Amino acid sequence: KNLKVKLLLMHGDIDNNVHPAGTYRVVEALIRANKRFDFILLPGQRHGFTTMGDYVFWRRVDYFVEHLLGARPQSVDILELERERQIRR
Repeated sequence: KNLKVKLLLMHGDIDNNVHPAGTYRVVEALIRANKRFDFILLPGQRHGFTTMGDYVFWRRVDYFVEHLLGARPQSVDILELERERQIRR
């Protein structure tokens, strides 16, 4: 009920370290308190978001830029970044 800033929640649906039910309880409490927030459920991901690491990184960067810096995030093509990474190897 005391939330006053933007909040982004992310959780992997097969997280074996932190059970998703805990995040769902937070989501429910936020809804009951009529608070706005953003929530991303990452299918097939465990605690470290290993196969979606780049996606998670850039979503966090975009969120920071937009809500903490007040700027408009640049579009980042994650597939193009991966292609460049493969070329450098």
